[in-house]
Amino acid sequence: MFPESLTSAGFQRLVRRWAIWAVGILTVTAAVWAIAPANRGSLVASPAALNEVELDQRLQQVATSALADARGTIIVIDPQTGRVRAVVNPEMAFGESLPPGSTIKPFTTLAALNTGLLNHESQTLCREEYSHDDFQTVCAHPRGLSPLNPTDALAYSCNYYFGKVGEQLDAGAFVSTLSQYGFGKKTGVNYHNEAYGKLVHGEWHSQNAIGETDNFYATPIQVLNAYSA
Repeated sequence: MFPESLTSAGFQRLVRRWAIWAVGILTVTAAVWAIAPANRGSLVASPAALNEVELDQRLQQVATSALADARGTIIVIDPQTGRVRAVVNPEMAFGESLPPGSTIKPFTTLAALNTGLLNHESQTLCREEYSHDDFQTVCAHPRGLSPLNPTDALAYSCNYYFGKVGEQLDAGAFVSTLSQYGFGKKTGVNYHNEAYGKLVHGEWHSQNAIGETDNFYATPIQVLNAYSA
C-alpha cells in the first residue's frame, strides 16, 4: 500500500493513469468503452446485457484490432479478481522478460518512502539530463520545471529525479519492495512457459531505479499485476 502521506485518491488515480499510459495496458473499463464507438450508449448503459463469455470475446476482438501488426502485447484483466479477460501475444505477455523502464518508478518511490529517503515534500530540480558512471539519459518532459516532489516526478516520469534517488537508494529495500509486489516470481497465470523475470542482483547501479538496466527484468503480466495489487 502507499504510505499514509501519499494515500490520497488523487495520487492513486495519477499513478494508475500513468501506469496505463506507460505499459500500454487496456483496463476492462477502457476496453468496454472502446468496443462499439457507434453504440457506446446502449452498451455502457446496460453492461449486464453481455454475459462473461461474450464480454471476453468482445474484449479479445478489440485488443487484437488495437495491436494489429505492431510488436507488443495487450493484456486485459479484471483488477478486482486478477482474472485475465483477454490477451494478445501471450508469449510476450507471459513468457518474455524485459527491462521494465519507467513503469518501475512508482515502486522506486515506494522503496524510497518506506526507507525514509523521500517524503511527500522531497523536492529535486530536474537538470534535464542524467548521467552517472557510464550511464546517460535525458528527460522527455517539458523544460524549465519547478523543483519536483515525488508526485510531480511520477507525473512527468522524470529520469533525473529517479536517477538521483537511485544513487542513494538501498538495493535491499528496492528488491524487497519489488518482491512484495510479485516481481521475480511467476504470477500463476495458466500459461505453460511463464517466465520468472529477474530481480536486481549483483552490483547496484542508479539506473536500476529508472528501470533501464540489464540486471532486472519483468514480464508484462508481472507489471500489470503489481499495479493492480
